[in-house]
Amino acid sequence: YAREPLERGLSVGCGPGLLERDVVVKGICREVEGIDFSPEAIAEARRGAEEANLSRVLAYRVGDVNALALPPERYDIVFFHGSLHHVRSVERALAQVRRALKPGGLLYLDEYMGPSRSEWSDEAWAFARSAFDALPVEIKNRPELMIPIPMDDPLESIRSSAILPETRRAFRILEDRPYGGNILWFVFPCLDMAKLREDRTDALSRLIALEDHLLERGWVESYYRVIVGRKE
Repeated sequence: YAREPLERGLSVGCGPGLLERDVVVKGICREVEGIDFSPEAIAEARRGAEEANLSRVLAYRVGDVNALALPPERYDIVFFHGSLHHVRSVERALAQVRRALKPGGLLYLDEYMGPSRSEWSDEAWAFARSAFDALPVEIKNRPELMIPIPMDDPLESIRSSAILPETRRAFRILEDRPYGGNILWFVFPCLDMAKLREDRTDALSRLIALEDHLLERGWVESYYRVIVGRKE
């Protein structure tokens, strides 16, 4: 979708700037702007751009991602890489992005799109819990599975379940690539890495196969997806 470099991109929730540097180096965009609520992250992103001799084509600013106010028809592509699930009003954010994109402009999402923090139920992680319970005790680093959401961050997964339907409503979907997380996202942090490397039961391979099987059968909706959409 970027056979020739796009003129200008925007990275929302850019963090320390890894994505923006990569996008320019790979020739996806000639210029990229980054916005993040953290002054420390923006300072790090600027340092990274300077060290990579990319300050001329990378511009950063501090801004509230939960209150985006973007100029109309400025960007050829907008990126969210693990940031949109921290936004309270997914609808408003995507409306601002749509407004800020040029006609035919692209939206790129790589996001957690599973249950929001207030929506968890036993059913939502039943497969993962059963898989964890069936593993050998010696490769676990804790006795019980936990939901891998830091509950001390009030914006973590605040409206994550709204991302997929709102993206489908506001943009024409060109690519939708689910990549799971329904088992591994839960279980992997609860495993002892040293013991897992010594494991001879192929536990990790069996977890991967189980997750793939659940997704292929349509028994679960993938918690993580990469999506490319177009403004019509």
